[in-house]
Amino acid sequence: MKGCDKFCSYCIVPFTRGREKSRTIDEVVGDVARLVAQGVREVTLLGQNVNSFGKGNANAKNRQPQELHNPIGKVGPRAGEENFPQLLRALDSDPRCAALKRIRYTSSHPLDFSDELIDCYAPAEQGGVARLAKQLHLPVQSGSNRILQKMGRHHQIETYIAQMDRLRELCPDIGLSTDLIAGFPTETEEDFQATLQLLDRMQFDNIYAFAYSPRPGTKAALLPDDVPTEVKNHRLNLLLDHELGIAEKRYASRIGKTMELLVEGESKNKKMTRTHSSGQAAERVWTGRTECNRVVNFVHDSPRSLTGRFVNVRIERATALSLQGELIEHDALFAESPGLTREYASGLNSEIVG
Repeated sequence: MKGCDKFCSYCIVPFTRGREKSRTIDEVVGDVARLVAQGVREVTLLGQNVNSFGKGNANAKNRQPQELHNPIGKVGPRAGEENFPQLLRALDSDPRCAALKRIRYTSSHPLDFSDELIDCYAPAEQGGVARLAKQLHLPVQSGSNRILQKMGRHHQIETYIAQMDRLRELCPDIGLSTDLIAGFPTETEEDFQATLQLLDRMQFDNIYAFAYSPRPGTKAALLPDDVPTEVKNHRLNLLLDHELGIAEKRYASRIGKTMELLVEGESKNKKMTRTHSSGQAAERVWTGRTECNRVVNFVHDSPRSLTGRFVNVRIERATALSLQGELIEHDALFAESPGLTREYASGLNSEIVG
């Protein structure tokens, strides 16, 4: 899908990408099925606001759930139309996608983050979507309701927290990340402190934070840009430093656990590499991501490529940005055919042309 109907006051996307348009569920499932037949084991569904997928598409196959709700009320597509939870469940149940291991998606908006989508994160035996990765990126932008109102976000912090609490109750190991803007017009020190308090309350695994800058053509560009640049940058750095301390503790809590990775290739970080007396590297450093989207680096000497394989790694060390571990070898890892050079697709972008 593409486009966005939300018109946040700082965002130019609705003007450059237009209104929300979605392909049909059958089209997307067909695309994924073809990729799976080629060896793909992970897909990422993309859209400016994937939560509102399906608007205008008739639910001709009477898929469930019929309607979407969140604490604000009915959201997303109307009854009788396709919706995003229907798409996730269709991918999970289609026999052509049986070999698919992970489904990810981005990006989301809290206004359309429905109770029915949260239900998809439940364990499969409790009605959840088995292949849905335990990861969510849900931009909140600010911890202040006053600033959220000026941003045109139409959601409140209390609602956001309630949604995330319910999500973590169903899926305790989920990896959460968000977007934040520092120094939005009229942001006071009190507003900024509310954002820091939100970080403490939510304990995100990662954040993407930015200093506000006006975009010509947006409503926010008409507001007085009254937060000095040095204050914006100072608040941005405080946000990043504050989150770094939270992330360090969250990553450290994984030490001693065994986690499954999809190996993405050799790591650019060679600090783990031990060397021969000649000074040459003795082993290769590989990098991959867990189901909850944590980066893990590990060392292994095999001349065969591990790219595209799912492997188990025991976590031994942690930083605020990544984990390091030891590969747990088993015969099947090296007995199976290496298959495609790249056995996964990160970034399935389904769009309507025209």
